[in-house]
Amino acid sequence: MPAIAEFNGITLYIYYPPREHPPPHFHAIYGDQDASFAIETLEVTAGRLRRPQRKAVTDWGHPAGSTGGLLEPRHGGAASRVD
Repeated sequence: MPAIAEFNGITLYIYYPPREHPPPHFHAIYGDQDASFAIETLEVTAGRLRRPQRKAVTDWGHPAGSTGGLLEPRHGGAASRVD
């Protein structure tokens, strides 16, 4: 699982087919906490992160955040692949 970002002690890992199940998501790991975030909505789909870390992750994935919108849904709501 490739790490796609690291900040504030949080490491983000991307999962993709065929090894991973839908919907497209990434994991944010902070210490012993692990949460899955849906790429299209940035909602937590499994696991748990404390509020400050969860906000840092959603800020990172937001169009105005560090990714510049790389995780923003494209063309009719389908998420783009991050290369």
